Amino acid sequence: MEHKTNKRLQPGAVVEIPTPKGLAYAQYTHESPLMGSLLRILPGLHATRPTRFSDLVGEPERFVVFFPLRAAVAHGTVQVVSQEQIPERCQAFPLFRTGHRDRATGRIENWWLWDGQREWRVGK
Repeated sequence: MEHKTNKRLQPGAVVEIPTPKGLAYAQYTHESPLMGSLLRILPGLHATRPTRFSDLVGEPERFVVFFPLRAAVAHGTVQVVSQEQIPERCQAFPLFRTGHRDRATGRIENWWLWDGQREWRVGK
């Protein structure tokens, strides 16, 4: 069954995530060998599944997150409900930043950027 599921998972897939407050939707945009599947979490919670997803995927995402998508689909935690064009502004891999926190002060002392291929320190 997982083999069949993996074939369906292509960038652009829209997945439905059931929550206690309604249905949430996310769009799969990229795969990182290091971090896994990158999802754009789309705005809003829905009482029922929308009939069209093209407008929803065109809206700005609430945030992006790496998520074990293939496992979640295989286990039925989330379901692929549509395949949509990834908006042009989201087609490039996003630039991530992270900081190294000083344990004594709690302040970020050094920032790092990562573009999916390489990482570099940018300093304070």
